Amino acid sequence: MSASSKKSVFLIDGYAQLYRSYFAFLKNPLTTSKGVNVSAVFGFLNSLIKINSDFHPDYIGLVMDSKEPTFRHELYPEYKATREKMPEDLADQIPVTRELSIAMKLPVIELPGYEADDLIGTLVMKVLDEDLEAVIVSGDKDFYQLLREGVRLYDPRKAGKDDEWVGLDKAHLRFGVPPDMVRDVMALMGDSSDNVPGVPGIGQKTAVKLLNEFGSLDNIYKNLDTVTPKSLRHKLEAGEDKALLSLELVTIDVNLPVELNLDDLKVESPDEPRLFELLDELEFHTMKKRFQSGSQVGKQPVGEQSADDPGGEYSLVGDISELAELAAELEVKSCFALDLETTDLDPMKAGIVGISLACEEGKAFYIPTGHESGKNLDLGEVLGVLKPLLESEGSRKIGQNLKYDASVLAGNGIRLAGIYFDTMIAAYLLDPSRRSYGLDNLVSMFLQHMMISYDDVTGTGRKRIPFARVPVETACTYSCEDADYTLRLYHLLEPELKEKELFDLFQKVEIPLINVLMDMERTGVTIDVPFYAGLSASMSSALSLLESDIYEMAGDVFNINSTKQLSAVLFDKLGLPVVKKTKTGYSTDIEVLETLSRDFEIARKLIEYRELTKLKNTYVDALPRQIDPGTGRVHTSFNQVVAATGRLSSSNPNLQNIPIRTELGREIRKGFIPGGEGRTLLTADYSQIELRIVAHVSGDENMINAFSFGADIHRQTAALVFGVSQEEVTTELRGRAKEINFGVIYGMGPYGLSRRLGIPMDEARQFIDSYFKRYSGVKAFIGRTIEEAKEKGYVTTLLGRRRYLRGINSRNRNVRELAVRTAINSPIQGTAADLIKLAMIDLHRELESSGLDAKMIIQVHDELVFDVENSAVEELKKLVRQKMEGALQLVVPVTIDMGMGESWYSCKG
Repeated sequence: MSASSKKSVFLIDGYAQLYRSYFAFLKNPLTTSKGVNVSAVFGFLNSLIKINSDFHPDYIGLVMDSKEPTFRHELYPEYKATREKMPEDLADQIPVTRELSIAMKLPVIELPGYEADDLIGTLVMKVLDEDLEAVIVSGDKDFYQLLREGVRLYDPRKAGKDDEWVGLDKAHLRFGVPPDMVRDVMALMGDSSDNVPGVPGIGQKTAVKLLNEFGSLDNIYKNLDTVTPKSLRHKLEAGEDKALLSLELVTIDVNLPVELNLDDLKVESPDEPRLFELLDELEFHTMKKRFQSGSQVGKQPVGEQSADDPGGEYSLVGDISELAELAAELEVKSCFALDLETTDLDPMKAGIVGISLACEEGKAFYIPTGHESGKNLDLGEVLGVLKPLLESEGSRKIGQNLKYDASVLAGNGIRLAGIYFDTMIAAYLLDPSRRSYGLDNLVSMFLQHMMISYDDVTGTGRKRIPFARVPVETACTYSCEDADYTLRLYHLLEPELKEKELFDLFQKVEIPLINVLMDMERTGVTIDVPFYAGLSASMSSALSLLESDIYEMAGDVFNINSTKQLSAVLFDKLGLPVVKKTKTGYSTDIEVLETLSRDFEIARKLIEYRELTKLKNTYVDALPRQIDPGTGRVHTSFNQVVAATGRLSSSNPNLQNIPIRTELGREIRKGFIPGGEGRTLLTADYSQIELRIVAHVSGDENMINAFSFGADIHRQTAALVFGVSQEEVTTELRGRAKEINFGVIYGMGPYGLSRRLGIPMDEARQFIDSYFKRYSGVKAFIGRTIEEAKEKGYVTTLLGRRRYLRGINSRNRNVRELAVRTAINSPIQGTAADLIKLAMIDLHRELESSGLDAKMIIQVHDELVFDVENSAVEELKKLVRQKMEGALQLVVPVTIDMGMGESWYSCKG
């Protein structure tokens, strides 16, 4: 920004800034611990701080659009009609933005029936009349028409770029014409974002050429006979009305009935008590500290820090004696943060490149051990010094995704002990619906600091280098910042966990689970490679036959995996009824094929083809390729921070998605075998655990009695709902009752049940009504849960795990009903998740202490799988039953079903 002797008036285009900030964080929105999206507010406030600290405006105002229709809507009802409705979670941020503006002593300027563009245009002219400089804070191209001496545009999105600031010297760059022709260009080319029609067939290049020749839109039409070629003249003739209409729509009105009150716009100190209160509500903790210390002036906002200066005292450890001193210092500290830099994301393959340690905020140390250039310390010596510290239970370790670090250390002969706090898991418990729990994202959200990214130090794409090639000094800054800010996050998140009564769950369930899962991952699963080779061959043959059948039914050979070609065959050639349309054509997704399969054999064949292809590619062919050459086993990753319900998930490979409802899916489990001769697999599966939890939390007498006396709950439900004796309940009636039992706890309504059972809606509604008459306690529980969710914004499990429901009070019916279904199910499914985690922790601890030759190797929903030496099977059975059935006391018995065999499949046989 060039210096100016004139005082400046900054006019902020409010909605433009809010939209920009909202969509900048769209993939990883910033949310509070209650799950409230605050991305737009955060970005707006950040921009405001930057403007104040970097440019020191004399006057500043926030200009907002009117909610009422404007003259443009009256002139052209389709104006902005193509714009999507403002996202609800963005609209919800506008009131708090206004409150923040008031607290910041930033006047909000708006006028009913007028857009911010026109208000800004009018105020700009009045600013010039006062011989002041006008600065328009916006990236909106429409404002180029206002550029003149004393007027500049500032676009926060372009920070540091050549077009961050635009004045008269750059006014021609956007449209290729001076400011007084901008309206004419836009009138000719139109504006799709505002649904301004323009002249069909004329783009910016042609418009600029015409205006450079004729000088204005008016002159073009006055000299239309001279326009060449004829095709262009015809376009202009046909589009004259649209051109003139568009000119009115794009012209900023600079004569609104609004006054420029400089006293109101004068920059003042904020109303600190109110501002701090709002910042606390928004959980902008670091931003609040900056205001409290007065350090926001002159400080760089998020996204502006130099990657070379993260703001800490970060040091390289030069030799082993220095490391020994550091280890001794850490030993007497209450806790320290740990972060490893490695060669691979897979902990089974990763080598250690460096280790960073931090025991106080703003201070960290880096120990280089595996860089290709620069000074390294010997890894063996480093680990020898650190081993007692890292294996000490009395020394509390803080980390981000410590399961990874623990696994890498385990591969180097160190058993990480004293794991006290994992910032990734803490953030997950505070809000299990975030899209990302990466350190960069959490630090940005909670500490308003932009971290040095991995891409910053290693590059991207083809230019990316392994971390081992990163210069030691660069790695030091990067890694130390990770450890430093992990420690800062810990200091912030621990009190929040305690305040929200989540710390017990964190300490007693999630943290102990880290080593349990790490051991399961490192143990791995043995795969029967010859079996999968044979299964793959038979699947290939089956696929060939299916292809032939499909081609014969279609009367043509085509690419079955091409949605476009399949759609053409099914709906254009064969004339099958269209079930669903998408933006690109007729849908052929699984829901469509299932609907068509009721009447058309080709749809049934396509479903079978897709299932077979998916299973072959995802498991049968892929699993043997995922065997670790060092262990001879497959090592999945169990994830604690993926499922919002609290359930574990697995990836690389995903063992939880192996289908078990079809024989073909179950067949894949035959390839999971014990890890050697004289061993067997043992499975233990909770029996109807979610319904038992429903009985406990609802206190429903009929349900409690059924489980207490060992009755078949689905048979009892069938008898009660359909008005027959239990002896008269048929297999069909029991199946329907089972769908109702599980449907209710998933919040299924009449529509869902009618589709599931293939019955009329009225009949489904009668079934549900009858169910709730017989199980009135369940109905009452559901009612209480929904009311609690509406009041608090979240529901909890028996152990206090929270699930926030952002849409529970939404004005959108579909969003609201989804939140209601989630509210009903989450306490049930979440408690089941907590239950099996408790059992896993107890079992792991007991197996370690007893020396029993058995390993827990797989967890899938309510099921555990063990690899056990044959002579230890009976002892393991007793232990598993004791720990799983006694993990959590309910008012009804908790029972498990066990099986054993030479494969995972045969355990169920």
